[in-house]
Amino acid sequence: MKMKVELILENPMAGGCGCSVSMSDRMALMKQVREQAQVWEKVKKGNKGHEYTRSVLTDQGPEHAKAALEAGSLLPLVFLDSELVHSGSYPSVGVFVDLLNGREQNT
Repeated sequence: MKMKVELILENPMAGGCGCSVSMSDRMALMKQVREQAQVWEKVKKGNKGHEYTRSVLTDQGPEHAKAALEAGSLLPLVFLDSELVHSGSYPSVGVFVDLLNGREQNT
């Protein structure tokens, strides 16, 4: 069954220009962003047939993500067909697969 899989992230560049952040902190952030993108690509490649959206939360939405945050959930958020199924940490490939197979709910 085809599902809409949404990953909503915090903007890693939000909060200013980053001028006071050390080079090692910037490099660590870039490494984290790359690793997370690799996990996402592995999930998409290994679980074809679903609709995948990976985006940064903005003031414009999505509304269900803003509602989840108002209810106390933490970023990142994972939704399956607009239902929150995971929040507060970036899922591993294994957690994503479990979520897609309905084996875990950690909100």
